[in-house]
Amino acid sequence: KSPKRMLMRQYWGEYMIHKESRFQSLEEYTAYRVKTDLNLTMDEAIRKKMAEVQAELIPYDKARFGELPEVLKGLE
Repeated sequence: KSPKRMLMRQYWGEYMIHKESRFQSLEEYTAYRVKTDLNLTMDEAIRKKMAEVQAELIPYDKARFGELPEVLKGLE
């Protein structure tokens, strides 16, 4: 998923509950919530979301799992 989509997913449930609001789209609602809740722009919030996601990634353990398959080599 794109970083923007991951960020907007956080607000999707509330947007659907309050769909009759003044916001025409999920993107518009997300931009509003990011600004009011986090005091960030969408771009800043996307970078923050990606940093959170990347912090939870676990590096590939070659000792435990062996060499990467040929199709994945070079993507590291």
